[in-house]
Amino acid sequence: MVEESGYPSHRVPSIPAPAAPARVRRFTTSIADTRIPPRERAQNDTGIGVVITSDRQLRVVRTARPRGIRLDGEVDLANVEIVRHSLRAVAREGAEVTVDVTRLGFIDVAGLRVVIESAHELAEHGGHLVLVGASRQLLRILRLCGWDTAAGLRIGAPGPA
Repeated sequence: MVEESGYPSHRVPSIPAPAAPARVRRFTTSIADTRIPPRERAQNDTGIGVVITSDRQLRVVRTARPRGIRLDGEVDLANVEIVRHSLRAVAREGAEVTVDVTRLGFIDVAGLRVVIESAHELAEHGGHLVLVGASRQLLRILRLCGWDTAAGLRIGAPGPA
């Protein structure tokens, strides 16, 4: 659609109103990730979980076996507080917290710092944080920063290359 302007030589395109903003789902319950076909879900079973938060960038799933959280997507400065609160909520319940990062595509230093701080907090109370599914790149960054030997941090099974 083109509207006529008050000037005879100009035509101004009509700009449609922006669509309603995408809704951010928070505190949604989920039994399984329906985006993954059932066969792949059975092969990559990480236990039944409850989605703590989900948006376009990050999905945090609370897992029962092993007890902890699974991070899907990307962690950066914009959503690091969500990860911090999720880890603190899980850490209140016991001595061992597992953080599955197998499906994590990106994590910046702020995100890693939150994980390490949570490991330190657990260590102060006699617990530990188990990091599972870390890529070679993530493990390398942890080593370069000296965080691979942080108090309370245990590195579990590595993820895909």
